[in-house]
Amino acid sequence: PIIATAFRSTHAPEHRVFTSLLVTDYFDDQTKHLIEKALSTRKVFSDLAISLIEKSEQHGGLSPEDAELLISEATNRIFKWTGQASNYGLYKELCEGGFKIAADIACFERHHLNHLTPNTLCIDLYVAAMKYCLGGTDVETFVRRALVALDRLLAAVGPDWITLHFKHLSAADSKVICGKPVNAVSSAPTSASLLQKLLPLEVQLRGIPHAGFKEFTEGPGPDTPILLRQDAYKALTEPVVFHEPDGTTISFGHTARFGEIEQRFYATTRSGRAIYDECLEEIDKIRSSLPSVSMNECLFEDASLKVFSVFPSSLDGLLRESLVYACYAPTPLGLKRAGTINTCDFGCLFDQGFVERVGLRYEDFLPVSAAGIFASNLNQYGTMRTAIKQPKYCQKQLEEIIGKSIVDIDAVYAGIDAQSRLQCLRELVVTHLVPRDELGRLMHLSGSLEHSLDDQNSTVV
Repeated sequence: PIIATAFRSTHAPEHRVFTSLLVTDYFDDQTKHLIEKALSTRKVFSDLAISLIEKSEQHGGLSPEDAELLISEATNRIFKWTGQASNYGLYKELCEGGFKIAADIACFERHHLNHLTPNTLCIDLYVAAMKYCLGGTDVETFVRRALVALDRLLAAVGPDWITLHFKHLSAADSKVICGKPVNAVSSAPTSASLLQKLLPLEVQLRGIPHAGFKEFTEGPGPDTPILLRQDAYKALTEPVVFHEPDGTTISFGHTARFGEIEQRFYATTRSGRAIYDECLEEIDKIRSSLPSVSMNECLFEDASLKVFSVFPSSLDGLLRESLVYACYAPTPLGLKRAGTINTCDFGCLFDQGFVERVGLRYEDFLPVSAAGIFASNLNQYGTMRTAIKQPKYCQKQLEEIIGKSIVDIDAVYAGIDAQSRLQCLRELVVTHLVPRDELGRLMHLSGSLEHSLDDQNSTVV
């Protein structure tokens, strides 16, 4: 009964907000009525927050003081976890029916945040440290996993990797940072040093109750730099007090809030995404054949590496096979040679030093991975509707609910790529070398992007 998606800005999209919408026509009439009655008295946004939002829209922004006030109102009033709830009977009915997210939305006094998702630089190393520090693995397992993760990291790090993970740096900055040979660093001493730093944490954290971890990391293989790789600490059961209409209270435990981490890589083209989806299907078959991924860790990882080996592991390789998007710009050498260059192929232009390119990082929502994270926390993988008629949900319905059209994410990435290519072609004076159909394609993609971003009634989801 949940339509879930993620909203983010079209400009400098460092952050996104994952949002779950409860659709009540999934339930039978009685349950639907109870949920809607419970939600009818809830006012999510305070008068102060609404006034500040309206002020921002009218004046094109807020003063620092008003901005701090809005942030405080959001964190301390609107989305703050309080552990206070109502309608215990409805809560129990929904949870027992497998509708735990519906119960989380319908029965609590506020729309609390369920998780944050920090973007890490090496998710495999993070996961290894997480599981070791919280007692999931022993020292030997941590060292083995850390060595593998560090070796992969050392193989991947270069100007492209630096620019991908540190977006405030230019391609030129990344080249300076990577001036020294990466292989001068040894993974074994680094792993040993890291272990020494984790030992105090191991002592502090092992005694803390926790619900364990996901069995596997969601997303592409360990050395496939596309889309997202995501993992999670499972949710803790937290104390909740239900306040009943007759004045009585019921103490209970609620399991919803969890810890998620991710590592972001390159945004795929439509063809790249299609290949990824095929790989994912194959990985799912392999995983379902194993009694436990955690008990067959090496086997599963080897299979994942093999399945995703259809993707090159470098930005150059991914771009040459048109599997990911990039943003291009002419170099000083290219501008100096403008008008004398005899190719419009961007691979050749880059090889000859006439253009620079930065791979576009994927900043969006990966539905299958997010669903896997939620399912593992809730210990459920789908529920049957209780409504007599099967409801069907689609993008048009979501657009009607939010009152805005939804921008095609692929069109955004493709449009940025196309715009940068067109600008390079013009500045290097090689537009006349581009086949007419290719030039038309680039202009169409660029125009579609402009139209989408200029439309005040659209949003990126």
